[in-house]
Amino acid sequence: MSTDPSQPPSEPANTDPERADREANSYRFGNPRDDASGRFQRRQTLMRDYSRYATVGLQFGLYLTFCILGGYWLDRKVGTSPVLLIAGVLVGFGSGLYSLMRKFPVSTRRKASSHSNPDDPPPAP
Repeated sequence: MSTDPSQPPSEPANTDPERADREANSYRFGNPRDDASGRFQRRQTLMRDYSRYATVGLQFGLYLTFCILGGYWLDRKVGTSPVLLIAGVLVGFGSGLYSLMRKFPVSTRRKASSHSNPDDPPPAP
């Protein structure tokens, strides 16, 4: 080991034989994270799906909340007790449902429910 301050300190030799074997095998057989069918890829896909569903749920809740609060505020301003609040509930629910349908179109949901035999014709609508 050199004592020259301009040189970076050298790392000590690896004394753990199991770690050395793991590192050698990861280079020899490939890292599981690099494998497209590995756990890392599946976890990444699951997280992407979870975040997509969470986003849609959050959007739905925010649309509903803001429309309800807007209807309540307008009811207090105008003096029409539950009318605009109910309208806010309906508008919020409708806009949340519209957002949900835009995010998950019908065509992708039909593709996901494929037939057991691909040679069979699709069912009549």
